[in-house]
Amino acid sequence: MTSIRGLIWDVDGTLSDTIDLCVTSLQAAIEQQGGASYSREEIIGMFGPTEEGILRNVVGDAWQNAIETYLLAYRKGHAEADLAFPEVIGLVRELVDIGLPLAVVTGKGDASCAITLESLGLVGVFDPVACGSMDGSVKSIEIDRIVNGWGLEPASVVYIGDSPTDIIESRIAGVVAVAAAWKTDADVPALQGKEPDVVVANAAELREWLHSALDRGTIAWPPPGPDRR
Repeated sequence: MTSIRGLIWDVDGTLSDTIDLCVTSLQAAIEQQGGASYSREEIIGMFGPTEEGILRNVVGDAWQNAIETYLLAYRKGHAEADLAFPEVIGLVRELVDIGLPLAVVTGKGDASCAITLESLGLVGVFDPVACGSMDGSVKSIEIDRIVNGWGLEPASVVYIGDSPTDIIESRIAGVVAVAAAWKTDADVPALQGKEPDVVVANAAELREWLHSALDRGTIAWPPPGPDRR
């Protein structure tokens, strides 16, 4: 494998434990507009477009009112609970300190992504932050755009995501696919079924893997000590 020189992160389920909050906020927004009561599984099955796109698909022209409800509920959820994966955020900050290029590619809309990054204390950390489209997933397109913008070979860039579709999008873009399996309901067999380059169960495993894979010619990173695992 080519040495790693850049890292791109997903958000929901990867940097933050926000999938359930996305679901409940969408349920509230749909029901307020007189829509049906959808189950958690049904809502997750709608993922792909941004929240704006999901609501447009479900409530039609009322989606703009619905997104206001969604964002209010989503921001309130962040205010009421700490949804960070603390070890993961610590690793992100460590990677910032060693100068590794970091970006975000998410299916979220701009507004909800900004809320989450602010709550995690990660505003300004990722460059760029690429959000989704109302019309469907554009992750592979955005990953490709970022890799080209960095002037790197795709095989030297990692995409870290928590869903099988993240692995598929990584393969389309030609980058290294790392499956994050640290959320509570991570479906490891489903992730493994898409044949990622590696499945990591926690931030310590990701750090260890990255430490062995980074380009030593451009990144100086001390090995993990007992107090850093």
